[in-house]
Amino acid sequence: MITRILLDTNILIYREDNKVVDESIQELLKTLNDPQYHILIHPLSINKIKGDKNPEKREIVLFKINSYPTITHYPLFTDDGEFKRIINPKENNSHDYVDNCLLYAILKDEASFLITEDEGIHKKASKLNEIEENFSDRIFTVSEALEHFTINLPVLHIQ
Repeated sequence: MITRILLDTNILIYREDNKVVDESIQELLKTLNDPQYHILIHPLSINKIKGDKNPEKREIVLFKINSYPTITHYPLFTDDGEFKRIINPKENNSHDYVDNCLLYAILKDEASFLITEDEGIHKKASKLNEIEENFSDRIFTVSEALEHFTINLPVLHIQ
């Protein structure tokens, strides 16, 4: 079975920016470079990156993230009253909207896990335990993801 993993915009930027990559992110992505894992990005993350004010950085990251597949038909939370009641989305805040769409994609099983360093997303995920028991266990920081996926990686027996 393939596990679909959604990366938040901040992880993409850390990974694909024109800087040395943090060791933990590098180790995580090496671990996830296994046929049982399918790394995805949300199309709205691309829009978020397009809003970067640094044109050189923006173009580099946009070019590099083209190698990632995207969720093609993602659900929108805008008609889900229960989700909106719990999350209480801020009007006219595009950052908040994208974060909510990422969480909703996980809630609707478009991917099994979300990896993000965004504390606001983690707080919202905890609130969503009201809809789905242990929902927040599907939202990882980089270190949590590294621990989870390293433990669950099958051991290869080479002779």
